[in-house]
Amino acid sequence: MRSKSVTKLGIPVNLSIAFVIGFLTANNSIETGISISDSLVFWLAAGLITQEVILVQIFSLDANREYQNRLLKGDVSTSRRLQMLLIPFLIITILGFLSLYYSERSFDQYSAIRVVAISIIFTLGIDPLFGLTDRDYLALFGAAIVYLLIIGSAIRGFDNLVELFELLFGEYVSISLSSVIFCYLLLSIRWTYYRLFCFDQIEQPTHIVLESLIPVLLILLPSAPDLFSLIKLIYTGA
Repeated sequence: MRSKSVTKLGIPVNLSIAFVIGFLTANNSIETGISISDSLVFWLAAGLITQEVILVQIFSLDANREYQNRLLKGDVSTSRRLQMLLIPFLIITILGFLSLYYSERSFDQYSAIRVVAISIIFTLGIDPLFGLTDRDYLALFGAAIVYLLIIGSAIRGFDNLVELFELLFGEYVSISLSSVIFCYLLLSIRWTYYRLFCFDQIEQPTHIVLESLIPVLLILLPSAPDLFSLIKLIYTGA
């Protein structure tokens, strides 16, 4: 049965969060000297928390309660719900600090905050996938693969997008716009998964275009020549 009371404000809320992140990322990286990567990670973690609070916990409260009741088979409590977030968060954080220990990067406040921020991003990112755990594990696997492919494409395309925009608009605008597109894509994919898997909301074509297709195409724009070459190779073999 389809969940009730799912907010229709996903696009404006996600877009607003993405624009704020883009502005703050550009300001931090240019004015304070923090790397674009670190700054983007810090603010994206804050943005995902903001999205969770506004769209899931406040604007879709009834639908979220239905989802938790289904997921936890009626045994809903604050402690059980927190366990589902804290256990993955702790595991990911431990792995993050182990990776930092064996990396060439020195341990300082920024590297430590980055590990925590990445752990928040991963934890909140995989949270919607729990909506499939009581259903088809093949669907869960497929959704996770698509998720990873989209995120991987966004990460690979980010630097190229910054370089492209910098030629057109300059450093500040290029960092801001690229960060907005990158963050809007990740926020939208997470919200789409939440609606589909947790709230049982049937996806509308307009949502697919505005929340997924357009940001994916934009983030992959600098890779268009490589994609064309790949397509030509597939069809012609040369």
